[in-house]
Amino acid sequence: MAPGYLFLFPSAAILLVFVVYPIAQSLWMSLHNWSLFSSSHPFVGLANYRTMWHDPRFWNALRNTAVYTAVVVPVQVGIGLALAVALQRNSLVNKFLRSVFFFPVISALATMGIVWKFLLDPQIGIIDLSEQQAIEAGHCCWCNTSPMSAANKPGRTSARTQLSEYSQR
Repeated sequence: MAPGYLFLFPSAAILLVFVVYPIAQSLWMSLHNWSLFSSSHPFVGLANYRTMWHDPRFWNALRNTAVYTAVVVPVQVGIGLALAVALQRNSLVNKFLRSVFFFPVISALATMGIVWKFLLDPQIGIIDLSEQQAIEAGHCCWCNTSPMSAANKPGRTSARTQLSEYSQR
């Protein structure tokens, strides 16, 4: 096997597991009368597609998606491109506007850092306090006082920060 294909294997595996398999499973399920609360899923062939074809809600959803794709997406990309080109010049006004556009990104990250600092503070932090109480009660398997747990603390902090950052988007 050529070494180049070995580099493709991880990406191909991820693509197969998270894209191709769900699409194939969805197609398979669409050919059955599928219910979450039923253990039997009888094969109905293309009957679901015939029902969908005659349903006005499907055509309404398809029209809304087409309008959104044809109008909103190009307008958003156009505005973003125009702003990027306009802010590319090196004038004092453009430097100020770049700062104004980038400020929410910086301030959100700085704010989350301050919040997590207080949450993890050993004296007043609610997370550190709850972990300590769980340790004392013997209910905490991930936050014990072993050296490995101390090594995990930065990882837990990073994971919490990333989770809170992505939940704001």
